[in-house]
Amino acid sequence: MSVAANQRPGKLEVGWLLAGVGAILLLISLFLDWFEPGLTGWTVFEALDLLLAAAALTVLGVAARPFGFTAVDETAGRAAAAVAFVVVVSQLVNHPPAATGADIEVGGWLALAGALLMLVGALLNHTGVSLAVVLDDSDRRGPVDARDDARDERGSSPEPRGGATPSAPGATPPAPGATPSAPGATPSAPGATPSAPGATEQRTAPLPPEESR
Repeated sequence: MSVAANQRPGKLEVGWLLAGVGAILLLISLFLDWFEPGLTGWTVFEALDLLLAAAALTVLGVAARPFGFTAVDETAGRAAAAVAFVVVVSQLVNHPPAATGADIEVGGWLALAGALLMLVGALLNHTGVSLAVVLDDSDRRGPVDARDDARDERGSSPEPRGGATPSAPGATPPAPGATPSAPGATPSAPGATPSAPGATEQRTAPLPPEESR
């Protein structure tokens, strides 16, 4: 539920949604028996049936505004709902001349329920109570796209494969074909000439001390 001052296309208003349902019930009631024996809304009234039908259509026009139908103003819809409620209540309390002393049938009660919904819906809309319907497009896309979007929102970078540790910034990569040094080996001094492979290290024997003369 959200509160909105004005009705915008594409957003369903709770108030006018209820009012539209009530308008449909009112239109259906005109084809049913309001009073016995067999007096429908179209036969028992002389002109009020047309007034009720026009009021119901006006409210339906306002309820259809989210679908692009903007020919009816909301003020006209609230006025039509109020008129329909007053007419239905007055005719059920004071029966028309053709139904004097007759009992109320299902059509009359259905018209009362519809007119009441129309009035309540118009009043709810006047207070600004609305319902916004939002569709989640993640269902229409695959689960992989949804996971990618979630990873982008967290701002995390993908981990390197195989558990490899990235090199430090500025480090020189080893030359192709170079043999890695053994663990714990002491690096050679700069400028030293490496020994030839297989060479035998020669040692100089110490000279004997000179004999005293």
